[in-house]
Amino acid sequence: MLRRILILNMGISLIALVALDAEEPPAPREVADTISNYWIRQDFTGLSSYVTGLYAAHSNYFPAILAASFHDYIFSGKLADASNKLARIQEVVYSNPSNFSTEFKTIMEELTTMISWEIELHARKGRTPEVVQSNASPQAVRNTWGTTLLPNIEVLFYAPATNAP
Repeated sequence: MLRRILILNMGISLIALVALDAEEPPAPREVADTISNYWIRQDFTGLSSYVTGLYAAHSNYFPAILAASFHDYIFSGKLADASNKLARIQEVVYSNPSNFSTEFKTIMEELTTMISWEIELHARKGRTPEVVQSNASPQAVRNTWGTTLLPNIEVLFYAPATNAP
């Protein structure tokens, strides 16, 4: 009897995991609202968990890629990783620009330029990626920007609900 219950529980757990994996990604607006709310409330732990979970579940989904790029940039100081994630999206945008809003394309260009500029700045100053990563702090960025949404968050409000290859 105990064995049957254990097997039944394992089966139900497996079905739940498969259902979660097959779950549709949240709408871009939902991602944008969730991330901006975490940012404004300064709930960096919740924000980090949300973004890493979203990206793990939907790694080809534009809003998830953008959120992960934000996380790499602000939380981890992994500027090259953030830049590479944006490049994945830019590649899709460049291949068919008429499918994307002007606002989205403009903010994407700004983000790409901003991260490239920062990478070059750190290189000119002789800061290694490891040094940049060790100094990464969402609280420090939040203290500088206040409740203003960063361009990395703002782009989410214009992100399409599409996937990158």
